[in-house]
Amino acid sequence: MRALIESFTSQIVDSLNTGKVLGDIKDDKTINSLIICGMGGSGIGGRIVLEWLEHTLNIPCVAHSSYGLPNFADANTLVLISSYSGNTEETLSAMEVALAKECIIGCITSGGKVRDWAKKYAVPYILVNGGHPPRSQFGQSVVQICRMLESFELIGPSIYSDLHAAVKLLNDSAYYIQSQAKRVAEQINKTTPIIYSGSGYEGVAIRWRQQIGENAKILCFHHQFPEMNHNDLVGWEGGNDSFSAVLFRNEDDAQRVKIRMEICKGIFEEKGATVVEVESKGITKLERSLYLVNLGDWVSLHLAEMNKTNPVDIKNIDFLKNKLANI
Repeated sequence: MRALIESFTSQIVDSLNTGKVLGDIKDDKTINSLIICGMGGSGIGGRIVLEWLEHTLNIPCVAHSSYGLPNFADANTLVLISSYSGNTEETLSAMEVALAKECIIGCITSGGKVRDWAKKYAVPYILVNGGHPPRSQFGQSVVQICRMLESFELIGPSIYSDLHAAVKLLNDSAYYIQSQAKRVAEQINKTTPIIYSGSGYEGVAIRWRQQIGENAKILCFHHQFPEMNHNDLVGWEGGNDSFSAVLFRNEDDAQRVKIRMEICKGIFEEKGATVVEVESKGITKLERSLYLVNLGDWVSLHLAEMNKTNPVDIKNIDFLKNKLANI
């Protein structure tokens, strides 16, 4: 896993240089909504890309991580199917519904049934490099989701320049990111971490939760400001020193969100929780998001090493899949 995290920026660059859409993009329909489907490591890329494009896209957009599709999906909905293995049960279910509803479809996969169905039904797809844990291929995922959106003319090619700028930032900050990640891991080790973000970075908070869970085998939770102020905050009346609170700080957080975070920080500390503030770097939301994603990946690896757990192993997921296969 260490080598895969170290290769994050080269993975982005390789994907920018080599990815291509196979099959024809048909332009005979107007796209009036977008659904990006995917689970776990295959799904989080779509959620974060939609956060980048929140103020760019002019159509309703949702990230979908379940069976089937929302009822609004129709022949003018672009459905992006993201399944690294190509055999994800829930995502295949979504693709079946998309085909039945005659949605506009694009696929991102390394093979499996998704590739087979894309070929059979003349659906455009991007074939990514396979053979790794899906969560380790986040760089491939976000690049190819952007490529598919650009191919359907929902975004322009300037996104690629933004990705290259993010790669430069991450490479220039590599030493600092790793040392910062080790400090954060040391602070939250032996606690139950709760990751808090502003509303435009919830996808990144989910990524941290996923990585800490899968790589370090530690239960981890997340929430976002200001929503947490209307529910989760009351739960802190029962907080104690077994918890840690990780607060993402981004320069584009709403001013009132910054104030709310500062007030809540005091509440967490009063309950004895370890509070860690993580400040992103970067000019654009894309840069800041990828900075935090890379940092979180390193945090999860350091936690795994501190607790002597295998970051690649996913025994419980394998157990579940084997049980489901027999039902």
